[in-house]
Amino acid sequence: MAKSHHAIFPLSSNKVASPFSLVHSDVWGPFLIFTANGMKWFVTFVDDCTRMTWVYLLKYNSDVCTVFRLFFQMILT
Repeated sequence: MAKSHHAIFPLSSNKVASPFSLVHSDVWGPFLIFTANGMKWFVTFVDDCTRMTWVYLLKYNSDVCTVFRLFFQMILT
C-alpha cells in the first residue's frame, strides 16, 4: 500500500468581525437514496464569523434560489 500525503494549509488570520459579513455555501446531490419525502439534494450555509451552519434539504437542484431567499430573509431578522 502506498502512503497518502496531503498538503497542510496554514491557519488563516483573516476572519470577519461581524456575523453574516461572509457566508459560505455549497450544494450537494443528487443522493442515491431519497429521503422519505422525496428530498435528494441539500444546500449548506456557513457563517464565517460564528461557524454556525444551516442545512436545507431540497427536492430539486433548482430550489436553491428559493431557499437562499428564505435564508437571506432569516438573517435580516
